[in-house]
Amino acid sequence: MFFYCQNQDSQRSKFVDVARSFLVQILRQNEDLLPYLYDQCLSSGQAQLVSTILCNELLQICFATMSKAFIVIDGVDKCEYLERSLILSFFTSLINRDVVPGRIKVLFVSRDEGDIRKILSSASVLRLTESSNYADIEAYTTCWAAQIKAKFGLSDALEESIKSAVCENSKGMVYTHGKI
Repeated sequence: MFFYCQNQDSQRSKFVDVARSFLVQILRQNEDLLPYLYDQCLSSGQAQLVSTILCNELLQICFATMSKAFIVIDGVDKCEYLERSLILSFFTSLINRDVVPGRIKVLFVSRDEGDIRKILSSASVLRLTESSNYADIEAYTTCWAAQIKAKFGLSDALEESIKSAVCENSKGMVYTHGKI
């Protein structure tokens, strides 16, 4: 099962928000968990799921029911210090306590911050730079430049000019909108 949470500014910047996001995704993939989660929320006395402790327990139980889980959390660096510490600590302990090594994998996407680096000190780190993306940007622009050339009947030189301009001005960043 694959789960994704992207932190966009103030949205999903707290552990409880991240937990809710994952619980919704989990329920979409396994509706059999609904009665259990419903009973747990009713017995907590909360009208909404706001307790860090309850979120922690529910997520642990849900992830324990899965044969495999691939989790991506983007924008950890945008969370406040205490909240990102809670998020990182929960998921690292989830992995460390799992009885089947490799069953749960988590990818944190973040800027390099000291506290994040410290909490994830035992994790594998992949640093991406502008040059890391250049080949992907070049392949992407090659595809689209060919389509633009065909649609508007452009010359080979103009097609190459479009590719060069996009690659040189991208500064290693790709922004997409709509269908790719």
